[in-house]
Amino acid sequence: RPRYLMRKHFLKKILEKLKCDDQNLFDFGYGAGDAFRMYHDMGFHISGYDFSEEAQTYCQNTNRDLPLELFTSIDQIPLNYYDFVIACEVLEHIEDAQAIVEQWRSYLKESGHLIISVPAHQSRWDASDVYSGHVKRYERNDLVELLVQCRFDGIQVFTYDFPSCLVLD
Repeated sequence: RPRYLMRKHFLKKILEKLKCDDQNLFDFGYGAGDAFRMYHDMGFHISGYDFSEEAQTYCQNTNRDLPLELFTSIDQIPLNYYDFVIACEVLEHIEDAQAIVEQWRSYLKESGHLIISVPAHQSRWDASDVYSGHVKRYERNDLVELLVQCRFDGIQVFTYDFPSCLVLD
């Protein structure tokens, strides 16, 4: 899947730029957990949460050889602990975006980084968004405003698959 590969490559570049030794990374909504091997190879201590029991079981079975801490409840996730919180293709499924971003912020250390990816451009909304359970696509300004409201600073927004996404679509 080209978009997945582009996102994973871009994520790796960001993490390589920001990473220090012995850091804790939390992946919210990890799905199949395909990125866990990359995180492990980069030297992160990895934790994650996914609301789907099917995803939890699949991820545990396919990543048995990795030292992972996978939470089955959000109440188990430690606060002010992580250097990185990553949520790829999650926010667009959440009705109360501000509440979830504030929750993610609570997991971060003071100097931590939130890395998210979302589908862009509400004008590109179509049947695939409905099918996927999306409630919104994000414009750059809306995403920045949301992060500012949640007290994030040093916000950087990147587009990682444009214009190739036009060809893929």
